[in-house]
Amino acid sequence: SAASDVYKRQPFAVIMMNIIQPGDILCGEITKSEGDRDVGLKIVERNGKLWVVGVKQNGLFRQFLPVKPGDQILKVNGQHTVNAASYADEGLGLSEVSRIFREENHIELELRRAVQGEYGDYTPFIAPY
Repeated sequence: SAASDVYKRQPFAVIMMNIIQPGDILCGEITKSEGDRDVGLKIVERNGKLWVVGVKQNGLFRQFLPVKPGDQILKVNGQHTVNAASYADEGLGLSEVSRIFREENHIELELRRAVQGEYGDYTPFIAPY
């Protein structure tokens, strides 16, 4: 059918984008090849939480995980980030996560698809990264 042909041409992460609901937890991992430095995610810390605000369409994480702007980062390489509710003042902050994204070759992420408006102003998400 025409619909199944469309799915055959789409990367798995793009297909999953339509299935994931607000509040769902997403997990994925990448291993950089030699020379890869950029994981293709732009993140910010806002209101004590870490958020994805930019996703490169050809970035490493975008190829294997249906990540999108507005997703909340809960864990990186098994370590809680500052936004996990029960770890309010502990965990990895923006600088630590940015360092891991730059320097580590194997990166595991746990994300939560945020509810619309939870982040607040979605204006930063409009511009392509």
